[in-house]
Amino acid sequence: PPASPYYLVGISSRIASLVAAGDFDQAIVGLDAAIENDPDAPELHILKGQSLQAKGDNAAAAGSFQTAIALAEKLGRSDALMANYWLALGGVQEQAGMWPEALQSLQKANQLLPNSPSILNYLGYSQLERRENQAAAVAAIKQAHDLRSSSPAITDSLGWAYFIIGDHDKAVTYLESAREGQPEDPTINEHLGDAYWAVGRRYEARYAWKSAKLFAEGEDMQRLASKI
Repeated sequence: PPASPYYLVGISSRIASLVAAGDFDQAIVGLDAAIENDPDAPELHILKGQSLQAKGDNAAAAGSFQTAIALAEKLGRSDALMANYWLALGGVQEQAGMWPEALQSLQKANQLLPNSPSILNYLGYSQLERRENQAAAVAAIKQAHDLRSSSPAITDSLGWAYFIIGDHDKAVTYLESAREGQPEDPTINEHLGDAYWAVGRRYEARYAWKSAKLFAEGEDMQRLASKI
């Protein structure tokens, strides 16, 4: 029941099960009912945003995250929690094509929690993808890697950053390290293939792209086939 200290844990578990089963509409209906009973609980709006994001409705998810942030700010929640809320908002805004707003949200998250590897990595990588603010973006990813060098995803970002700025040899070094950590990741393999191609290692480039293609879908698969 709502008075129980386990109320939010129970709702979170139930929603996670529904989302894992692909029953997004039922998850959202359940959350709407919970929100009607307790409209000022930011956690419920975060859960709804996550469910909408899993469904692929990033624009609607952004609205839920914005509501959660406004409520959490009124309640004086910690900077660490608020940073994660802003990161969630920036992520769905970026996926929804709302880039200027996404950048502002990610920068806000970084201001609140300046030494978060996840936030720094997302902030840097999303700018690099758009070839914006490259010096600051690379610096953010380097800082993320210094803080969490064991992460294949962050190591991939750093390798890709070196590729973007033209340091292809360093790119190969970091991307090979990232692939050791996650050998089946299509993004890492594609990035490594691009770096191999740039340094003239053509056979290895095709091998990396073929590895990426095994786990790719849709447009990604078509792009990889074209590169191969």
